[in-house]
Amino acid sequence: LDYLRKNGTDYTRMETVYPARTVVCFSSMFSGTYPFEHGIKSNMVWKQGIKVESVFDTLRKVGKKGSLLAVAHLVDSFGKDVETYTAVMHNDLVDRKIIERAKNIMEEQNPDLQIVQLISTDQTGHSRGVLYDEYIQKIEEADALVKEYFEWLKARGMLENYTFIVCADHGQADGIGGHGHLDEGERFVPFFMYGSAIEQGKSVEEKHSLVSLASTISYLLGAPYPSHSRGPVLIDAIRKDV
Repeated sequence: LDYLRKNGTDYTRMETVYPARTVVCFSSMFSGTYPFEHGIKSNMVWKQGIKVESVFDTLRKVGKKGSLLAVAHLVDSFGKDVETYTAVMHNDLVDRKIIERAKNIMEEQNPDLQIVQLISTDQTGHSRGVLYDEYIQKIEEADALVKEYFEWLKARGMLENYTFIVCADHGQADGIGGHGHLDEGERFVPFFMYGSAIEQGKSVEEKHSLVSLASTISYLLGAPYPSHSRGPVLIDAIRKDV
């Protein structure tokens, strides 16, 4: 992760949305707007589906495919666009299983956009908090899996014309079990981009929001912006000569 961050563009003040809950954050990240508009305001969803377009919808308009491999309750937002796994799986096994399925998806479907959600770090944060060695261990395990998958893609020639984006949907509050209310540990998340079209060794200090992810993905893939996207394209990261 440090290699990708240092050799790409790092957004040091990337802010998540409120409330900082997984289903809310993913809904904002891939629709480009806020909970008041997409309609998902907590992890308790009373009516399935966001109320606005997603990047999956706009990719279909130009004949492209998006894939989201994610925890099962994201079906509440994105329906059939999600391929799910269960968070009930043992925490020491689940991220490995996710990466193996991500490889299968690339071989079987070759989507234009692939989104992969790792979950073990979050689960450990809920059970142990962020101040114990177990939390760092899960980050290190995720780091090794990202490297493995990156090198797997590269060895198969799947990184010829690509952008690799690494981010979190939310942070974790100090103490055990908490996120959702935007204390300093939750509010700003890691976010960096790496690839042939991305500026190398650049750090962006201005504050940005995760709602910019949808329009940035659309821009990179030549698709229309989702209908209600409010976040500007993260143009600072994109090379001017491509």
